Amino acid sequence: MANTKIHNTKSLYFPHRTTQEINEILEYPLTIVEAPMGYGKTTAVRECLKNFDGDIKWQRIYDSLTHGFWEGFCNMVRELDVECANNLSQLGFPDDGVLLHEAVGIMEGIAFSNTTILVIDDYHICECVESDAFIKYLIEHQIPNLKIVLIVRFIKFETLEELKLKGYLKYIAKETFEFDVKEIQAYYKLCGINLKVAQAEQLYGLTEGWISAIYLLLLNYLEDGSFTSTENIYKLLESTLYSSFSHEVKSFLNVICFFDYFTLEQASFAWQKEGADRLLSEIIGKNALIRFDEKTKIYHIHSLFIKLLREKFQFLGETEKKNIYQNMALWYRSKGDYFSALKYFYKIKDFDMLMEVLESDRGDYVFQNGKDLFIKFFEECPFEIREKHPVALLIYVINLFMINEFERFEKACIELAMVIEQSKSLDASNRKLLMGEFQVLLSISKFNDVPQMLEHMEIANELLEQPIRFFDTKFGWTFGSPSVLYMFYRKAGRLERELGDVKQVLPLYCKITSGHGSGGASVMEAEWYFNRGDFVNAEILAHKGYYKAVEYGQYDIMLSTLFLRMRIALLKGDTLFVYDTLDKMYEEMKQERQYDHIHTIDLCKGFLLAFLEKEPQIASWIENGDFESSKLYYPSKAFLNIVYGRVLLIQKEYYKLLGIADQFIGVASVFPNALGEIYTRIYVAAAYEKIFRREDGIASLKIAMEMAFQDKIYIPFVENCDYIKPLLLLLREQDFFPEDINRILDIYQPYEAQIVLKSAETSYENKRELSQREMEIAFLAAEGFTNKEIGEKLFISQNTVKTMLKRVFEKLNVNSRVVLKQHFKEKNR
Repeated sequence: MANTKIHNTKSLYFPHRTTQEINEILEYPLTIVEAPMGYGKTTAVRECLKNFDGDIKWQRIYDSLTHGFWEGFCNMVRELDVECANNLSQLGFPDDGVLLHEAVGIMEGIAFSNTTILVIDDYHICECVESDAFIKYLIEHQIPNLKIVLIVRFIKFETLEELKLKGYLKYIAKETFEFDVKEIQAYYKLCGINLKVAQAEQLYGLTEGWISAIYLLLLNYLEDGSFTSTENIYKLLESTLYSSFSHEVKSFLNVICFFDYFTLEQASFAWQKEGADRLLSEIIGKNALIRFDEKTKIYHIHSLFIKLLREKFQFLGETEKKNIYQNMALWYRSKGDYFSALKYFYKIKDFDMLMEVLESDRGDYVFQNGKDLFIKFFEECPFEIREKHPVALLIYVINLFMINEFERFEKACIELAMVIEQSKSLDASNRKLLMGEFQVLLSISKFNDVPQMLEHMEIANELLEQPIRFFDTKFGWTFGSPSVLYMFYRKAGRLERELGDVKQVLPLYCKITSGHGSGGASVMEAEWYFNRGDFVNAEILAHKGYYKAVEYGQYDIMLSTLFLRMRIALLKGDTLFVYDTLDKMYEEMKQERQYDHIHTIDLCKGFLLAFLEKEPQIASWIENGDFESSKLYYPSKAFLNIVYGRVLLIQKEYYKLLGIADQFIGVASVFPNALGEIYTRIYVAAAYEKIFRREDGIASLKIAMEMAFQDKIYIPFVENCDYIKPLLLLLREQDFFPEDINRILDIYQPYEAQIVLKSAETSYENKRELSQREMEIAFLAAEGFTNKEIGEKLFISQNTVKTMLKRVFEKLNVNSRVVLKQHFKEKNR
């Protein structure tokens, strides 16, 4: 009986230089593996690290959306630490310096007891400088035992050379994966084919060492015994592999080709028939470039094969394509991935389902991750479909208001009113409910004209018998502002009446929104007393507002009460309370995963430090007045300008401040916000004084005083006395509001004395000396111990370690464990 030659086309072969390069991954914080499609880079990394004695986690990028990258990254981290992954997910994609710092802080809380490699495959698809910044920031913090590997077809990392020079980066290029003549012979021999040198040279000439082409030509050789030259590798892939499949397998491949990776459950759902497991086994058995990971139970499709399958997909009939897209959409919807579901429903123009998904999501996730797409969905949706989904319209309208799309907002309001009034599909009960919700929406749209808000809220209260449905009441009631008085103080001379209006409307609003905004009226009244110089009543009411806010989980109002208490403490000279409270605010919001409020805390910190002239510690987005880099909503923009204006003063940017002042006043006039204008005119007076144009400064200050003193608003002047005191003294001599100026100076006098006496000992920058406990933690961190390990050694919690380590960094003016270690080295020289 003749011997039958056995060919093992599943054999994997990696040249020694390839394995050697990949093994060096362990020696660097970051490795970038760059090679075009089909060079086997993913397979090489996976197989060469198979026996690695540590943890390897994989993420594959499948689109350029930042939320997709971040969701995948969080899922990867979830396999290591569920709590940290949930914190990262709640934080959201870190697209600014504040969130970057928080994200890396969360990552530092993971106990990497063994060397852990996080592999991000097809990273090039991100095409996002923010994700590059996150990776760079992460590896520069040198988290012990953590390695990052990026597998890419091409890389645009702007700081590639910098990372190489610093020794952070191992770069593996495509040449590492190219086979030479001898390696082609060795690979074919492993597969059961003995090549002559001339044949191997012929293959090298055809493929230039490209493993995917070498593999496909191997299949072609087994089919007809020859190596055929090809100009299009996809034609070879089709002829040697795809064409051999049955019609059923090809149909199955059509429905899974939009998953770069998938589970059996996903494949079965997309297939909508029995036998998905059987078909996958058949495909894998024929070496169809689909690999099954036994550990994760996930199937991965080779990028070459995906490209071919998606090209084939385009030749399907429209009905068949529509059914496949619909199944994809339904799958993502069933898993709560509303953003992906919307994309596929949009592909088939199923706007009816698209509106249903938006109602399920309430616009939260979708709106945060794609405002332009959100608007596009509605504007392309036919009116007859929008008419059937008034709740989706409510969601759309409220979100337009949040982003200052007033023209679209007004148009959508008109449409919504018509739908509620005329739609024949609504019964009496639903129509009444929608009319009530529409009145709530109109009330919010009248922000901050409280009498008009009250009119709509009273109507809504009569109509509604249940809480509203069109927005999540966890959403911040203050729009990100840390001051309630700022929000509702519209017009000089009317503050006491406006406070009364808020106290009247808020109970109605809270009733129909399940407590949204609870405590807000108490905080506004507390701020009213504070600005008049009555700190006792202010603090009592601040505590009252705090406990009311805690009862209903209103974190933004809790922050407003703490901000007010810190301002009181600052004017009493208790700067230590300010610093400690700021730390506690950050820690509490992180523990509660209220990352949306981090930018509000930045505003609090920026405001307080600007009045202490501690410029270096103010967040960069505030220093630059970059509202778009924050997660704040438009109604809070004038408050950012209050902080930014003071920053410009302490930076001595007097001309810039004077140039931008009209813009500040313009923003403050939108709703309007009287405090925004008062502060701006004070800053203008201070800037003019600094450039020796006193008359102009006096004129601006008079306008601010004429506005503020009608309501006994003194604190903005007290806070800026360090710049305007000479002007106030001059105006008092001229008998211009002398009693009010005396009240300002009386409040300022003890504050001024305290600052002079305590600035050196309580300065945020000069709190350099470490406590004994901080010193212990600092030494252990510098030695490479994780937060968990430090906590175990010192018998304290990981959160305590994180908090105290943050203080160590601030006191020593360092930003990572690497720099901390260097600090101690230099100190011991």
